[in-house]
Amino acid sequence: MHGKHKLIFHMPDMAAAFGSSEASIRGLIVRKNWDAIPSPFKLGTRWAWRAEDVEAWLAAKAANQVAEQSAPSRPVGPAEKNAENGAVK
Repeated sequence: MHGKHKLIFHMPDMAAAFGSSEASIRGLIVRKNWDAIPSPFKLGTRWAWRAEDVEAWLAAKAANQVAEQSAPSRPVGPAEKNAENGAVK
């Protein structure tokens, strides 16, 4: 092994890393919800994730979140301004 850096994450590692239960992680896998977790692969009979894939997935999610927060909001039209101010159309 290369020091303390893991090359492969298994279900308990992912549950701990994502602050979730193993059952929740399994549910995401069954639903193929790759927005919520990185895509795993089978290693023998166990689900596994390459550490570098998890790190890249997390970095991409963080970058998307930063981009969304810094993106300018869309301009508001007159009808929406009136609705926000409580005016009746």
